[in-house]
Amino acid sequence: MERALAVLRSVSLRKLATIAMIHEDTGIDKATIVRLLETLITEGYVHRTEDGPSYEVTRKVTQLTNGYDRHRELGRVGGLVMEKYRKTITWPMTFAAFDGDAMVIVEAIRKPRGLIVNRVPGYRFPMLTTSSGLAYLSAVTDAERDTILDHLASQPSPSIWDRRAQDRDEVLRVLETVRQQGYAISDRAYYKEQHDGVLWGASVPIRGREETYGAFGIMLLTHVLQRGEGLDEYLPVMQEIAAEVAETMDN
Repeated sequence: MERALAVLRSVSLRKLATIAMIHEDTGIDKATIVRLLETLITEGYVHRTEDGPSYEVTRKVTQLTNGYDRHRELGRVGGLVMEKYRKTITWPMTFAAFDGDAMVIVEAIRKPRGLIVNRVPGYRFPMLTTSSGLAYLSAVTDAERDTILDHLASQPSPSIWDRRAQDRDEVLRVLETVRQQGYAISDRAYYKEQHDGVLWGASVPIRGREETYGAFGIMLLTHVLQRGEGLDEYLPVMQEIAAEVAETMDN
């Protein structure tokens, strides 16, 4: 099941994928990829193009949301775990998942300390300026990361924030810093525009055995803790939460 979903996700992200591309994205051996593709074709989720050995998804993939939905499952699991820790972390907490070209909130606790943050489930935000997006990108495989960045950089009219994907060297430098420190902090300019600089966010990736499920983050007030300060207190708990969610999702 997991490998079939990984193949389907690769085809969906690539728009038009070869077996070699899918192997690069997933690490699954090519013989298994061929077998899984044949199953997906038989079930009507993937189409083999006539002009070469390439594959694309069909409209039937939209029906998958009526059954097993990874975002919904992450939100369910994340919500249960957040409830256990809401007295330990008294800031707004969010679980976010990758959604094609952005991150999307799948579950949130929004109103501790009287702080109201308009980040409800379904809220989408950029990959390269938010702590959730940067944490997620730092944890996926290089092939998945490059596919996402290629997509962001090639959009006809990218937003000012997505346009950063066109400077690949700078993006990779930022992601390497995130990878080394184990967490990401939101971009100063983005939060200045979105929240007048009164907030900032920090996130850790939710990394399972075979895939990265998303990111867990908290939002803080700058007049209480300046951007980047105070994380020594929260980071171990944030990583514990992410690990607990990843273990549950793996199983």
